[in-house]
Amino acid sequence: MAALPLGIHPAFAPWHLAGVRHLYLDDAALAALREAQTDDGQERAVQQASQGTAQPASRTDSVGMASAASRSRRAENGIDSGRRVDEASVRLQTSGTDDTPPSRTRPTRPERQPAHANRSTKGLPEGQDGVAATRPAPVTLGVEATSLPPEQWPAIWRDLFTRTPAGSPLLWTYWALGDDLCGKPDDTRRQLLRRILGALAMPRGTHSFWPVALPDEASGGDLVADAPVFHAAVQRLAPRCVLLMGSRALKAVAPGLQLRPFQQVNHQGRLFIVLPDMDMLLQDPSRTDAVVAYLRPTLMPFARR
Repeated sequence: MAALPLGIHPAFAPWHLAGVRHLYLDDAALAALREAQTDDGQERAVQQASQGTAQPASRTDSVGMASAASRSRRAENGIDSGRRVDEASVRLQTSGTDDTPPSRTRPTRPERQPAHANRSTKGLPEGQDGVAATRPAPVTLGVEATSLPPEQWPAIWRDLFTRTPAGSPLLWTYWALGDDLCGKPDDTRRQLLRRILGALAMPRGTHSFWPVALPDEASGGDLVADAPVFHAAVQRLAPRCVLLMGSRALKAVAPGLQLRPFQQVNHQGRLFIVLPDMDMLLQDPSRTDAVVAYLRPTLMPFARR
């Protein structure tokens, strides 16, 4: 067995022989070690006194020199009892003079708190925490789809629905679309739509159109919105995205959505996008480029392959 240097406490002998040269002790372990050293020194003094043997002066000097050398080596090896304790290092717990080396364990990290744990709840209504207060409110359209089947819809809505193909991922609408489909079509609006759809260059069958309002004979042929029928048709046509052009169309079928142009919201798995009004684009055609630039990346996931 290899010889131990002077000054190595028996409790550390197994680690020293195993090659360990640096130990970091917390305050409790350091106090226990000092107490054990004090008790050992007192016990040896009592034994020497009872045997009547006194160390010669030369022996005392040599022992003192050896102790000083030992302390110097311990200071160099980081075992000096006065070394600063590193709280983040491995903590060694010792009891008595147990020669069994403890297993090495990684320092435990402080448990992470949820991101909302430190949020202040000051000013929140009683019974609410930060999570409930910051959770977005559910999206509501402000109108429900009619439960009537298409056969019981008004005749003009029913006839148009039978001619509208289902399954297109994109559905377009604007206030005057009813006139373009069933009343007095406008060539300038048609050309503007062709320009937009042509710039998007999506595969055939990607786009479909469904009006928010249709001409009403009782109103002298003026456009009259029917939001419940509109949403019932949207559910059956099953587009993945609805594009609403203009605030008038938005308020007619989704008064609960407080959106501005180029804003979008997901409602029950279907994306609703608000675009500038058709009349505004006709008055300033340069804005059409901004619409196309916005729609190209936004609608890319919905393009048919």
